[in-house]
Amino acid sequence: MKCGAHVSFQDMQRILAPKYPEVFERYDQALVASCLSRDGTWVWCPRCEAGGFAAAAACLDAECPGCAYKFCVSCKSPAHTGKTCAEVWHDDMSKSPQYAQILFHRLIRSGGCRQCP
Repeated sequence: MKCGAHVSFQDMQRILAPKYPEVFERYDQALVASCLSRDGTWVWCPRCEAGGFAAAAACLDAECPGCAYKFCVSCKSPAHTGKTCAEVWHDDMSKSPQYAQILFHRLIRSGGCRQCP
C-alpha cells in the first residue's frame, strides 16, 4: 500500500473471503509460497506448483508430493543418485551439438586461450 499501512491476514480474510474466495485463496497461497521461499531450505518442484521439498543438503534427490516427479534439489534436473550435478550436466551437454562451442567459450573466458594478435 502507498500509505505504508499494514493489512493483517485476518483483515484480508474478513474482507476478501466472503465475496471473493478465489482471490483470497490465491493471496493465501502466494503468502505461503513467499514465506517458504525466504526460508532457504524449501525448494519448489520444477514441474508443478502443487508441492515443495524441504532440502537437507545439496545434490539431494527429492520426490514431489504433488506430481511424484523425482528431481535433484540442487540443479532441478531429474534425480541422479550416484552422480554429481556437474557430471549430469557434462553427460547432457556432451550429447548436444553445441557442446564443443560451449567448451570453447568456457576456455576463452577462463583465460586458457587467447585471441591471436
